[in-house]
Amino acid sequence: MDFGVRGPANLDTSKLAHIYILRDGVEDTTVKWVGVWADENLIFGLGKVHYKRIYRIHTSMIGKHIIWTMNGDLKDSVELIIEPSKNYFLEAHARTNEQGLVFANIDVIPDTVAKTRIQSHPGNIIESYGIIPIIGEIELIANIHKDSINWIANKNYFYRFMPLGSWECIRRGPYNSEFYFFSDEFSKTFRENGGIVHYSRQKKIFKSSEEFERFCKEDLLETHFEGNLFATIKLETQSIAAPEGFSYACLTSYEGLNSKDTSELKSLLINRLVSIAFQWKDERGKPVTGAIFTSETGLQKEVHSMKMIQEELMKCWKSFRLISLKSINAEIRTIAQ
Repeated sequence: MDFGVRGPANLDTSKLAHIYILRDGVEDTTVKWVGVWADENLIFGLGKVHYKRIYRIHTSMIGKHIIWTMNGDLKDSVELIIEPSKNYFLEAHARTNEQGLVFANIDVIPDTVAKTRIQSHPGNIIESYGIIPIIGEIELIANIHKDSINWIANKNYFYRFMPLGSWECIRRGPYNSEFYFFSDEFSKTFRENGGIVHYSRQKKIFKSSEEFERFCKEDLLETHFEGNLFATIKLETQSIAAPEGFSYACLTSYEGLNSKDTSELKSLLINRLVSIAFQWKDERGKPVTGAIFTSETGLQKEVHSMKMIQEELMKCWKSFRLISLKSINAEIRTIAQ
């Protein structure tokens, strides 16, 4: 593994199977959304897929699988026997049914034909990963480094932000979300997770950035580490610039060593976490507090530097927006008129 790269991109892709989805043929209807599934598990979601694109999905799936696309109730499929390090070439054509719903036909194409088309393709191949099985409420985010995420803040507002490219999956809840990545096949010790947290019980109105920073250092961090096994090595906080609409924002950096679990391997694990807490006032003047965070746990050689993790989360933070549902509804009404 190359631990200089975060998330699924650090995997040795030569050990994975590679499923190509070709959409570079004759121009047809734009596919608004096509899910590519293996049996009943989503391995890749193509969002806003236009023609003249080629996608390569790196996956750890092996064995016989039904690969299928679905949009609404419309479905098409092929069967593949997947082996590690092998390439599989599929072509998707967009179609529109009598009701106007766009779906896709999917077909296996010969290797020689596919390789010729790939070599002559003028654009870059779009890389994606389908490592973690997607089951139940867990959802795969496709092209996550390009897709903004909407998340509920309260009944009148929602968050919009660009998540980290290393976050592969999302577990949704009413006010909180969790993104994460791991692969036991390549490392049984490295884990990455992060997300966005809404602190519904925090009602205090702070009088200064210093007071909010103190609150983050003394109170909020306990939410992340309740019952954890790590002993604190370093804890630092600093106030940072907040986007329009926010009252305060604070960056917290934490590093801990697993000293309570004395088994030979686990006692060597390090945890690094970076969190950005923020507060704003709702339309009634009431304070609302939340945080976005990312963390890594692993051996010393696996976890990335605190500086790198901070820089990654700051990119996410700079894309962060708090959107009023009233403004969105007004915009929709204007467009409809």
